[in-house]
This record gives sequence, structure tokens and C-alpha cells, in this order.
Amino acid sequence: MRKKLTLATSVAILSTCFSVFSNILAFAEWQGDEFVVIETDPVNACILVATPEYPFAGDDMTCRFHTMGIQTPEFAQIAEQLKYGDVIRHSDQSLLRVDPIVGISNIAYDSDDGIVEIVGSVLDTPIGDFDAVTIGDEMLMRITSRDGTKYVIESEVTYNDVNEFIWREDSEEYYKESGHPIWILPNEDGDVNSDDKVDSADAAVILEEIALNAVGDTGRMNASENLSADVNGDGAINAADAAIVLSYASEVGSGMLEGVTLKAYAAQ
Repeated sequence: MRKKLTLATSVAILSTCFSVFSNILAFAEWQGDEFVVIETDPVNACILVATPEYPFAGDDMTCRFHTMGIQTPEFAQIAEQLKYGDVIRHSDQSLLRVDPIVGISNIAYDSDDGIVEIVGSVLDTPIGDFDAVTIGDEMLMRITSRDGTKYVIESEVTYNDVNEFIWREDSEEYYKESGHPIWILPNEDGDVNSDDKVDSADAAVILEEIALNAVGDTGRMNASENLSADVNGDGAINAADAAIVLSYASEVGSGMLEGVTLKAYAAQ
């Protein structure tokens, strides 16, 4: 069972959300009133959506996910058509109302005269921090957090799934095998500095991370990078991983390992 937040933490988070609430209307206009559809939830009579970019400084996910009531006339006319990954837009200039609560907030417009329409899909065209990734034979949504951690959002997630994700205490638990429908997508094996290649710079980052951890620093790699750093799969990030990355990069550079993946090289 998820631990309850302490009172002090709750007050601090609430204060943050209330302090940014005055900026929400400006954000809605700036964003173009576009939202990414996560799922339609008939049980809770709502459409679960997310803003396509991080609206505020602070926590990555707080104040980002919202519900739209299916019973609201504007949303009711389109609810049955919506699919996972759709991008929807409100057509007029009515002001957006957002409940100032921590976690998943409810949103509505101050007028029922507008039209909500589907204008695209994240699965076809990226928008903000959302794009698509193919896992096996399925195309899924991916969201990149402010620190660069990449999360996959599977289809048919529920309100409770998203709420649990927002209040997660340890993002390292959100790997695919954990059973969570929202999980961390690792970088390619060994690409611990997120530059889409494996070279000596990645080995240097691993060694720096080890040194920082040794003196009690939390390190600088994000969760996606941490998962990719354990190249030998022993459950720890240490000098052995850096040595493998450095050796692999050297042999790839000399043309000796054409077609050999880092995972296969590490298993030798």
C-alpha cells in the first residue's frame, strides 16, 4: 500500500499548486487549448487527458493530468469518438476553469458554445513532450519528463493508474516488468548521456555517477539513463559497467564489432 504523504509535504505541494493557479488561464490560451487523450473512462464519466507540455515549474506531473466530464455538452458530443493518443482542441475563446487541486484536476470551460474537435494523434505526430514508440508490434505513447526520463503510457490505463503514477514515491520501480501500465523506457544500453550513441563519454558519466554516489550525492543521471547504465545486468551500476562500455566503444570504433550489440558484447 502506498505510504501517505506527511502533512508537511502535503501542505508544501498544495501551496505550490495554489501559487500557480493564477497562471492557469494564461497557460490555456498559450497552449491553444490542446490536450492529449489518455483514455475515456465511462465508469467515472470522464475523459482523462494531459497537457502536451509542462505548464509550470516544479514537480513534473503535478497539475498536468486532468479529467473532462463526459456529461458536459461540449465533451459529450465527441466522447465516443475519442481514442488513445488523440489530440483534441477547444474551438472558441472561452476561459478554461481548472480545479486547484493536487494531482488530477477537473477542467471545464466557462461557456458551452464551443466545439471540441479531434485535430490529430500523438501516434502520428509528436506534440509537446508526447510522441510515439513501437514496443514489439504495438505503437504506444511516450512522454518525456522534465529531467529527460522517458515513460511509456500503455493504452487502457485508468484514472487510478495515473493517480498512482503521480504520487509515485520511487520512480525506479516503474520498469516494464513491474506490471505498472506507465513505466520507464530505458535509453539504449550504454547510452547514459542520452546522445543516441555509445562511446567513451558514457563510460565517463558512469564513473562520475559512481563517485557522486560514494559521497552521498544522488547523481545526475535520470531514471531512463540509470536503467541503461547497468550494461552487464547484475543489478548494480559500477566500474565493471564503465569498463564494458569503454571497451565496446573502442572496438566498435576500430570496426571489429560490426553488428554486435552492447548487450551481446557484455554477455561474452
